[in-house]
Amino acid sequence: MGNVYGCSQPGMTPDVFTLTGDTTCNAGAETTVFTTSTALKAPSQGNWWLQFMGLLTILFGGSAPSALALGFRVHGSSDFSSVSIPAALLVASSTLLYPIFQATTSSDTMFWPSGSIIEVTVEPTGQNVTAKQFGSFCYMTLFHGEDA
Repeated sequence: MGNVYGCSQPGMTPDVFTLTGDTTCNAGAETTVFTTSTALKAPSQGNWWLQFMGLLTILFGGSAPSALALGFRVHGSSDFSSVSIPAALLVASSTLLYPIFQATTSSDTMFWPSGSIIEVTVEPTGQNVTAKQFGSFCYMTLFHGEDA
């Protein structure tokens, strides 16, 4: 059934995710920093897209990594989106507060009927970093997309 514009479209209240403690992110490996832990499921059939909003606090050691990427994926799959943090922001012995704002394309299968566990990952290159619990959070919410 298509959208009936002007009528209520079920939306979702954003889920808020925080770190349970400081998380070491090892160089050369994706480390999950935020996860839905249970499947994020749309309230009804149709096209849905996911929006991420938040802030990630990252502590660099005495040597900064040469690259740093954030990944967005369905649990157990490859990233469906990624963001490379600009190298000029990777400064040794500093703390970076990096805003997260990302969205998926709409899908009629990713979130219905069984839903998907969603993960946000950090992958440094060359040096480890620490995702700090203080100041880090991520909102994830589903929005109804276009008619098929």
